[in-house]
Amino acid sequence: MTDSCLCCLQREAQLQKLRGEAAVAEGRQLSDEEWAERAGLPSVKALHKALEAGQAAGLHIVKVNMGLLMKLTGKFHSQVRHPCGKRSPAYYFYTLFCREAGCVLQTSCN
Repeated sequence: MTDSCLCCLQREAQLQKLRGEAAVAEGRQLSDEEWAERAGLPSVKALHKALEAGQAAGLHIVKVNMGLLMKLTGKFHSQVRHPCGKRSPAYYFYTLFCREAGCVLQTSCN
């Protein structure tokens, strides 16, 4: 994980917390204009860019971790067997994971 991903995630979390606290205190959701102003951002466009960057960073981190998980389970899925001769849980996880998440990994960030 890069530092920029972490910063984007933290900034998004701060922005969401600010909006949530204001909603509780005032009993209503802030408009995007109010939200940007309270966050100290120059415009609604800057607010949306910060939120999108946080969401993209989160998705990137998930994809990287999924790739690592696939690599690890793929390495061991055919090698490990239970003493009774059955396939390992890693094999079943890998098979399910490839089926369910394979399409997501094909569109991963560069």
